[in-house]
Amino acid sequence: MKIHKKVILLLLFVAHASFAQWVQISTIGTNELRGVYFFDEYTGIVVGQGGIWRSTNSGINWNNVSNFSVMNALSILGGNLVLAAGNNGIIMKSTDAGVTWIFAETSVNVNLLAIDWGNATVCYCVGASGTLLKSTNSGNNWYAQNSIQSEDLKGVYMPDPLNGYIAGGTSKELFGATFNGGTNWTYPLNQTGNYVNGMYCFPSFMKIILVGPNGRIRRSTNFGSTWSITTNITSTTLNSVYFANDNTGYIVGDNGTILKSINGGVNWVIENSSTTNSLKGIHFINTTIGWVVGSNGTVLRTGIPVAVTGNETELIRDYSLAQNYPNPFNPSTKIKFEIPQNVETTRRVVSLIIFDILGREVRSLVNENLKHGIYEADFNAADLPSCVYFYKLNAGEFTETKKMILLK
Repeated sequence: MKIHKKVILLLLFVAHASFAQWVQISTIGTNELRGVYFFDEYTGIVVGQGGIWRSTNSGINWNNVSNFSVMNALSILGGNLVLAAGNNGIIMKSTDAGVTWIFAETSVNVNLLAIDWGNATVCYCVGASGTLLKSTNSGNNWYAQNSIQSEDLKGVYMPDPLNGYIAGGTSKELFGATFNGGTNWTYPLNQTGNYVNGMYCFPSFMKIILVGPNGRIRRSTNFGSTWSITTNITSTTLNSVYFANDNTGYIVGDNGTILKSINGGVNWVIENSSTTNSLKGIHFINTTIGWVVGSNGTVLRTGIPVAVTGNETELIRDYSLAQNYPNPFNPSTKIKFEIPQNVETTRRVVSLIIFDILGREVRSLVNENLKHGIYEADFNAADLPSCVYFYKLNAGEFTETKKMILLK
């Protein structure tokens, strides 16, 4: 009964509070990280000062797969084809989801800042001083096109080989469009006094978000012909923007700034990132699971089921939540649970949440549809203080909570 009373108190706290879920799960050296992409909840790539890294455990550990000094941007096509752009005209290509890399030929020696696949054959890359490159053989060779600009270009989006957008600027805000494969560019936005750091173009090709200094957010819903401007949320420099779907999106910036929108970028709210480091790159695989990278090797993550593995071949008749092992632990422990077979459905929504002693949610390990079977989730608490924590399993009508101790 004593434990039961603690659980009731815990639930009361959770019912009346909402807490950000961003956690710094690892660091990659001490240099600045500038781009991130995850293929799924486990396998991802990061680029930055020091090269390219790859993780297969949700970003907890990283392997340096290319050590060229500064890489700035990533683009992925079809799950296996990856392009990375960096300083001094470096473009690298992978055909195995970032495991191995080769040099792609370029004819420039400037810093390249953004890259994108138009399709499996045509690719585009932009960079300093108005640099615009195009490849017509899957990124193996590149030639220069005329962007008619001398400003740094920091964003490129090409939904197909003919149509596309670029954005950037150092002394003015630039947004350009092409409808003939980059032969000609028009600039519906060409305004002095600010600049653009990041761009996101929605799949509809009509709506665009631009971010820059002083918390400046531009939004267009008519191919960039007209823009609304938001500047009153934060005064920090914003660096990158990404939308998981048409409604849910995130912006990252200096001083640990993370903004979230749930209405397509019309309104934004500030989230707690738990860091003051400058944040540069962001990627989500759905509306709840994402990663952010930035200065001092910062890697943040939210909403991820950490290393959940399952055995669905065994016949399980009842729900079960095991005691974590080891317990006490430092800094990692494993939590085993069982989902029984059900005659009505082959899957059910399962959540495994970690709370602190005050009832605050500190980590969401699992939040997804799972088949019946035996599962094991890894919980890494390297970023948390020594304390008593609770973990709670919700699956259908089944709920169970257990206690564990982090002892550093």
